[in-house]
Amino acid sequence: MGPHQGQASLFEWRWYDTASGLLVWLVLIVAAVGLKANRNRRVLLLLIPLAVVNLAYLLLRAMLDMSSSSAIQFDALLQSLVVGVTLLWLVVPALGRRGVVRMAAAFVLFLAVAGLSVISYGTASSEETTVFMVFLGTIGGVLILAPAAASRLCRTLYRPGPFMLWLAVWMIVAGVAAMLVAFAVLLSVLPSGPSASEIPGVILQAIVAGAIIGLCLYALSAPYMLLGFLSPFFRARLQACLNLRPTADSESAASFVPADARL
Repeated sequence: MGPHQGQASLFEWRWYDTASGLLVWLVLIVAAVGLKANRNRRVLLLLIPLAVVNLAYLLLRAMLDMSSSSAIQFDALLQSLVVGVTLLWLVVPALGRRGVVRMAAAFVLFLAVAGLSVISYGTASSEETTVFMVFLGTIGGVLILAPAAASRLCRTLYRPGPFMLWLAVWMIVAGVAAMLVAFAVLLSVLPSGPSASEIPGVILQAIVAGAIIGLCLYALSAPYMLLGFLSPFFRARLQACLNLRPTADSESAASFVPADARL
């Protein structure tokens, strides 16, 4: 504020005042350095899908011309999802071999990332914290259950193309189911909610929103899946995590990408 607007005001800024915003990203560094299975330079390939998703989001945010308050909320949500997905690719070797145990551990990791995001970005009220945790938890469930469902349909004849088609279908189905579950949970824990006459309209909105969210999550997952198809290092993790038995075509990825494009 200059002399024409009034008396000058001084603000003291300290770098550690905003350091909490980096807390959720610190998890990735710890996972990359701490796990022996990640002590390989090829693990840095995860920076490619991470950068692609963030750049796509920045372009979308600029096109939609979001308000600052909306941008902050979507920033927190997207960064939580990106960190959660990237973290899963890093810790897959340590999640165990049993499918149920592995899925439960992955879901707990997503909830932990959601909790760190609340600390990192902060929320205005406990009600907003509840909504954020429930929403991110249900989305995490979609990201975990949809690939597992798609893998069961491709287990006898796994190839990247059919797998990605089934993944799109299950992302939408799981997205709709997750939004309905989130709606039911929020109705039970929040003090205020829609009236009985408004519930059918809210359910319809939840179904539409769930389908849209499923497509968005598919777009978010696609760069990571592409890395899993192209890179032998991450292909082994993808196939081990989802119990996929590769065919000759899927191993060479000839039906999806040129052989000389593998990482």
